[in-house]
Amino acid sequence: MLKVGARARVWGRAFVVALMVGLAAVTLRPAESLAASDAGVIAVKAQPKGSVYLYLGLLNVFSTGLDSLGSKLRARGVPAVVMNYAGWGGPASEVESRYAKNKARARPIVIVGHSFGADAAIAMAARLGQKKIPVDLVVIFDATQRQPVPANVRHLINYYSPNGGVGKRLSPAKGFRGRLENINVDKLGKDIDHLSIEKQAVFHRRVISEVLRLYGGSAKSASLE
Repeated sequence: MLKVGARARVWGRAFVVALMVGLAAVTLRPAESLAASDAGVIAVKAQPKGSVYLYLGLLNVFSTGLDSLGSKLRARGVPAVVMNYAGWGGPASEVESRYAKNKARARPIVIVGHSFGADAAIAMAARLGQKKIPVDLVVIFDATQRQPVPANVRHLINYYSPNGGVGKRLSPAKGFRGRLENINVDKLGKDIDHLSIEKQAVFHRRVISEVLRLYGGSAKSASLE
C-alpha cells in the first residue's frame, strides 16, 4: 500500500496530466502579446546578435520559471524573448531569414522550453535542421513527447522528471553528432515535479552559463545568482 507522500505524488502527477490534456484546446493568449511585453526591455538600435527563445507551456501560467530565466538573461545583455509554445513558427521563420542573410550574425541560436514549450523547442530545431541551420543549444524542461533530438543540434540538455512529471529520456536522431545530456532530476534528491522543474535556480545557473559561453563574452559576465 502506498504511503501518504507517495500517493500524493501519484495523484499530483495524474492531476497535471489530466489538466494538460483537458485544457489543450483552450484558446491561448497570442504569442505576440508576450513578445511585445519584452520589447521595451530588449529594444536595441540594431538587430541583436543571435537568437534566444524561451517557450512557455500551456496557458502561459505554468512556466513562470522561464519568465524569470528570460529576465536573468536579458540582465546580462542576452536578447532573450519569452513567448507561448503555440507561436514557434514565427521565430523559426525569423531565424531562417536572418541565417540566409548573415550566418555569423544569426548565431548563436538557443531554444529553451518547458512542457508543451519543450515539445515546441525540439520541433523548431527540427524545422531549422531542414534548412541546414545549426542550433547551438536546446534546453528541455520536462517535454510531454519523446521526440528524437535533431541532427543539427550541437548541444541539448534534457531536464526531466519521470516520477513527478511527464518528462522522458531523449534519444538522438540519425546523424546526430552533438552532445546530449539526459538529466533525471528525480535522482538529484530534490522534490521536483512538472510544475516546478523550470523554476529551479540551479538549473537556471547552468543555462545562463552555457548561453554566456556561446556569446563568448559579448554578453555581460555578471554573477549567475
